[in-house]
Amino acid sequence: MGDNIIVVHYARIMRVKINFLFIIIMLLLSTGISAQVQSHNLPEPQMREEGPVVPPGLPIDFGISALIAAGLGFGIHHIRNRK
Repeated sequence: MGDNIIVVHYARIMRVKINFLFIIIMLLLSTGISAQVQSHNLPEPQMREEGPVVPPGLPIDFGISALIAAGLGFGIHHIRNRK
């Protein structure tokens, strides 16, 4: 009987963690999309004779890095708090 209580409690904890992670992802995506909309008017690329044109950096680079860092942090936190 006690095992069922532990399983139900663990399922509730995981549900809360997944909801929290979903909220963080949505916040990161919303800031990335709003930053992309504001930086939509990019200047025309300058053609160089020496080689190909270097494209500007993507505005979502920071969002991807932040998402990777958050996943790494959650992974380390999960490993440390394992029973």
